[in-house]
Amino acid sequence: MSQVDLILEIGCEEIPHDLLADGIQALKTGLEKGLDGNRLLAEEVAVYGTPRRLTAIVRGIPAEQPTVEETITGPPQSATKDKDGNWTRAAEGFAAKQGVSPDDLLIVDTGRGPYVAAKRTLTGQPASEVLRTLLPEILGGIHWAKAMRWANSRGPFVRPIRWICAVLGGETVEFEFAGVKSGNQSRGHRFMAPEPFTVTDPDQYLGDMDMRKVLVDPAAREARIREGLTKAAKKTGGQVIEDQELVSITAAKTEWPVPVTGRFDDKYLEVPRQVLITSMREHQDDFAIEDKEGNLLPAFVNFADIEAADPQVIAHGNERVLRARLEDARFFYSEDRKQPLAAYAERLQSFLFQKDLGSVAEKVQRITTLARLLAEPLGADLEHAARAAELCKCDLVTGMVYEFPELQGEMGGAYARDSGEPEAVAKAIMEHYRPRFSGDALPATPEGRAVSLADKLDTICGIFGVGLIPSGSADPYALRRAAQGVVQMLMSEATGVNLTRTIESASALLAARVQSDNLADQVQNFLRDRLAHLLGEEGMRYDVVSACLAPGIGDVYDARQRTLALEAARTSDPTGFDNLMTSFRRVMKIIPVGFAGETVQATRLVDGAERNLWNAFCESRDAMCEPARPASDRLAAMAGLRPAVDAFFDSVLVMDPDENVRANRLSMLSEIRDTFGGFADFSLVVVD
Repeated sequence: MSQVDLILEIGCEEIPHDLLADGIQALKTGLEKGLDGNRLLAEEVAVYGTPRRLTAIVRGIPAEQPTVEETITGPPQSATKDKDGNWTRAAEGFAAKQGVSPDDLLIVDTGRGPYVAAKRTLTGQPASEVLRTLLPEILGGIHWAKAMRWANSRGPFVRPIRWICAVLGGETVEFEFAGVKSGNQSRGHRFMAPEPFTVTDPDQYLGDMDMRKVLVDPAAREARIREGLTKAAKKTGGQVIEDQELVSITAAKTEWPVPVTGRFDDKYLEVPRQVLITSMREHQDDFAIEDKEGNLLPAFVNFADIEAADPQVIAHGNERVLRARLEDARFFYSEDRKQPLAAYAERLQSFLFQKDLGSVAEKVQRITTLARLLAEPLGADLEHAARAAELCKCDLVTGMVYEFPELQGEMGGAYARDSGEPEAVAKAIMEHYRPRFSGDALPATPEGRAVSLADKLDTICGIFGVGLIPSGSADPYALRRAAQGVVQMLMSEATGVNLTRTIESASALLAARVQSDNLADQVQNFLRDRLAHLLGEEGMRYDVVSACLAPGIGDVYDARQRTLALEAARTSDPTGFDNLMTSFRRVMKIIPVGFAGETVQATRLVDGAERNLWNAFCESRDAMCEPARPASDRLAAMAGLRPAVDAFFDSVLVMDPDENVRANRLSMLSEIRDTFGGFADFSLVVVD
C-alpha cells in the first residue's frame, strides 16, 4: 500500500513561552492516538513549535485505511433465546446495532463461557477523508492551561488562529477549525518574510522555513542560541554563565534568535552578583557574563527575534531598560545596609505567616527551637545554626526582597555577611530555602540543612494543623515541594536525625496554635508518600517501596538504602531473594494471627534442628539489625537463615501438644519474624 506524508501547521498569535512545550506534546500525543485509532499507523510523528505556530510532520501514513474484519462480542448465549427458542430482545438489539440479522450471529468462547458475536467488515477509507474529520477533533482536544475564545466565541485555543496549513501527499486536507479553513499556504517570519507561500511536502516546507527566517524545531533554536552565546561572550572577553532554563525560554520566545550584546556601568558591580544576574534574567531574559576567574563582567547577551539593520539600536534599548532596574537594585542595596540584618527582626512581628499560625516572628521562634534540636545530629554548630534561624527571615522586610522576591535567602546571606555575622551563619541563611525546585542543589552546610529542615517541617506541620491539606492539584503553600526537600536532604546521606521524633517536636511547638490529636501522624504519612514517590522515580517497584517503608521512616537514609538493597536482590540475585522470601513466608505462615510472643526460653529448645535455628538466628541477629551495616549485608544475613529454617520445619512439630513447648517455638519464630520486619514487611512484596 502506498504511503504519503502529512504536514499540519496551525499559525496563531504569540503562544506564551511556558505553554509551548505542553502544546507540542499534546498535539503529538493526539496525532499518534488518533492515527493509530483510525488504522493509519504512521512511521514517524514529529511535532515542533515556535511562538507563532505548531507544526506537525507525519511521515509514512497509509494513503488508505486497510479493510479489516472484526468480531464484536455481545451478550452471553444464555441471554439470547427464551425457553421457546425465540430470539430475545437482547439478541435482536445487539444484531440490529451491528447491522446483521439475529440468524447471522456467531457463538464464540470468551473464556467466560459462550457469547454471541457478530462479524463486520470495515472498508478502508482514503486517509484524506479520515483526516478531514480527525484533525479538527485532535486540535479541539488539546488541553491548554490557559485558553482563549475570540470573535463570536471561536476557539477555545491557546491564542487566536490566523491560518491552518494541512497538506497530505501534496493535496490540501480540507476542514475548518475555530472558524478558520485549512489551506496549503504558510508564512515565514512575521517581519523578515511575512509573505504567504505554498506548501507541497515536509522537506520543501522545512527548507522554505529556513530561507524565510524560521527555525521550527525548538532544539535547532536552542543550538543556535548556544552558538550565539559563545561567540557573543568571546567578544566581551568573558564566558556566559550557564543557564539552560533561560536558553529554553529564549527558544520558546523566538523564531529566529539573533544575539545582541550590551553593557552596563561598572558601578553596578558593587551590588551582589546574584542581584545583577536576577535583574538581567527576570526582566529581559539577559544572559550574564563572567571572566575566567568567575567575576561578573558589566556585559550581557540578549536575543532579538529579528536581524536588525543596526543591532546597536536594540542593544541600547536593552541597556536603557536594564539601567533603570540596576539603579533600583543599587538603591535598595544601599538603603538596606544602613542597618544590620538583625535590626529587621522586629518588623517580622507585623509580617503575617498565616492567619491562624501568627506572624513570621512566631514562626522564626519555632524554627530556632527546631534548628537547635537538629544541629547536633546533623553535625552543625549549635550556636551558628540557632543564629541563622533567628535571622533567616529578616530579609523578607528589606527593600531589595520586596522588589525582587526571588532573592529571598540570597539577600539575607549577603546582608548577614555585611553585618559581621559568622560566615557559617550567612551561608545557612542563604541556603535555607533549598531545594527550591526539583533538581535544585541541597544545602551544602550542616547549619543550612538544620535551618532548612526546621523551616520546612514547621511549615508542613503548621499548614496541616490548620486543615489546609494539599488535595489534587491544589497546594497553595507548596507543601509537596517542602516535603520533597525534607526527604531529599535526609536520604542523601546518613545523619542522626530521627524524622518521626522531629515531626513530633515540630507538632508540639504548634500546640498553642493548632488543635489536632493526630497531626504528627498525618505529617509523617505525607512525608512517607513523598519518599515513596521519589523512590519510585528512581525505578524502585511499588511493592518493594511499600515493604521497606512499612517499618517507619524515622531514618530516611536507611529506608532508602533498604529499598535499594531489596530491589537489587529482587532483580539481580534471584537465589538470595528466593531464600529470603521463602524463609520469611515459612515463618509467617505458621504463626497464628494476633499471637504475642514471649521471651524465648533457650533451655526448653530441643537439640537438633530447633536449637540450630535459634543459634543461627542469634549469631546473625546483629548483622540483620545493625543500621550501620550495608543494607545488602543485612539482607544476606536474613537469606542465610534458609537452611536452618528449612531443616526446622522439615523435622520439628511447631504445634506441639505441650502448650509450653508450642508457645516457646512460636515465640522463637515471632522473634525471627519481627527481626525481618525491622527491615521490611516482606508480606507486601510480590514474588514474580
